[in-house]
Amino acid sequence: MRQYVESHFPIELALYSASCNNHARSKVYTEQAMQRFLTQWSSIHPCATQARKQLLLQLQPILELRDGADYNSRVDVNSIGTSNGNGKNSNNSSAVDKLTHLLDKWAISSPSVSDDVSHWSDVTSVRTVALQPTLTQYSNTTS
Repeated sequence: MRQYVESHFPIELALYSASCNNHARSKVYTEQAMQRFLTQWSSIHPCATQARKQLLLQLQPILELRDGADYNSRVDVNSIGTSNGNGKNSNNSSAVDKLTHLLDKWAISSPSVSDDVSHWSDVTSVRTVALQPTLTQYSNTTS
């Protein structure tokens, strides 16, 4: 049963793992989701453009969840909003730079106006889950 769930629902498991702050596990599941995507992509005939377009919509949440897991595993969210005695913190600066890079990357890959609302919802949900540790830490430091 576990093998079935892991092989058929890796993106859902990646999303669940990210929401539980298990970013290493989320990265494993996103890699499984990517492998599943590539297998499905290779089985679609090159002339089946509508099927390919539908499958491509699944790729964006996979990649963004992977980017979020990479970001969260590389950045100490506890350093966000903190400073050392002189008001500066190189870890904080590095975390902000990495967050800015991630947000800039996502800004240029927003869904198209012609995309279905469910795709927009999926992308928004993935981004929210991916940024939740940072949002939580930031709100804790500002209150």
